[in-house]
Amino acid sequence: LYFIEMDELGGKGKGNNDAGAKFGTGYCDAQCPHDIHWMHGVANTDGGKGICCFEMDIWEANRMATAFTPHPCAVDGPYVCEGTACGDGDAGERYMGVCDKDGCDFNTYRMGAQSYYGEGSNFEVDTSKPMTVVTQFITHNGTDEGDLFEIRRFYVQEGKTIAHANSTVLGASGNSITDAFCTAQKSAFGDPDDHLAKGGVKRMGEALDRGMVLALSIWADSGTEMRWLDSQFPQGESLSRPGVLRGPCDGTTSHPTYLVAQHSDASVKYMNIRYGEIGSTTSQETASTTSADMASTTSPESRRLGDVLV
Repeated sequence: LYFIEMDELGGKGKGNNDAGAKFGTGYCDAQCPHDIHWMHGVANTDGGKGICCFEMDIWEANRMATAFTPHPCAVDGPYVCEGTACGDGDAGERYMGVCDKDGCDFNTYRMGAQSYYGEGSNFEVDTSKPMTVVTQFITHNGTDEGDLFEIRRFYVQEGKTIAHANSTVLGASGNSITDAFCTAQKSAFGDPDDHLAKGGVKRMGEALDRGMVLALSIWADSGTEMRWLDSQFPQGESLSRPGVLRGPCDGTTSHPTYLVAQHSDASVKYMNIRYGEIGSTTSQETASTTSADMASTTSPESRRLGDVLV
């Protein structure tokens, strides 16, 4: 469950596009995908171009691991890229493109809280049971006109509010996403701080103010076998390097070919998706000075700042 700054009509009316979002046109995200074959009404059958836009991942998860991640960009709205602007990793240009492809992820397992989220009663958040996922967007001055400053997360399960886990990574403390947390995390893990280079959480807030489209999906990853979410990534990197271990899986059963053969009936239910002022989307009390909230039950609950299109 995530937001992207695609055109709300899917590009309908642009160029030769008479189809629109109903027929699958207009998609974009921070990875600048090249397999979108219709961009702004122009064919892209050879995949030579990509299409980039801001992405706010509210809920990337399976039973074993989860992350929420802002991906700011240097350009507004859906942007058709070519060459270096696409930031293609295969060309060695991942951090030269217009969008922050890594994002600033808060994965509790990766940040040291390995008993926080998982399947079973021994975890604080038990993925074998329905849950409500709440994401709060906090401005620097507590008003809707303020700059986005912080992104918070908590859960509600079986009537109990569960605070988000704190990071135990040396030098990268906290339990929410701020520019300071992201910079500290990148430094601790030895990763480029492309998040700050692309404007950080303030830029993410500007995109939310402009309006973003809610996307729901269930997917598999042939490129990395979802190791970036729940396993060792980059694959083959020493586990002694901080940040490499992102979850308890080994990746051997995560390839799309295996998943389709063994779990063709896989499904997810998103229910009671809501957004509104802080504290308005759940009956739980939340101690925060904020300006906007978004909620969805499930499975997830999320909230928003500005005019997010839901």
